[in-house]
Amino acid sequence: MGRAQQGALIAGERVSKGELAIFEKSETPLTFEGADDVGATFVLGSAVPHPYQLHLGAYSVHTSAEALAEGERHIRELKQRLDASGDRRTGSGSTPVFRG
Repeated sequence: MGRAQQGALIAGERVSKGELAIFEKSETPLTFEGADDVGATFVLGSAVPHPYQLHLGAYSVHTSAEALAEGERHIRELKQRLDASGDRRTGSGSTPVFRG
């Protein structure tokens, strides 16, 4: 899986800025070339296939529907606590890490 961050590249097909490309499992090498003489910045990620069916949420991935529901519940709880803490920006405009 990869995402073009800047410019465009050719990886079998054109992948433009912001697009996500997912590559099939293969033993053959991947070849990337910058497109249109502008080059490209590209983020490439890979992983060993997971032995379980994955349950995809808006912000997380889990190995069971129950774990996904619990994870999303926890994210909602953290958001409520963060919202309740109010505007935490400092005088310089930065926001400290939330440790709720």
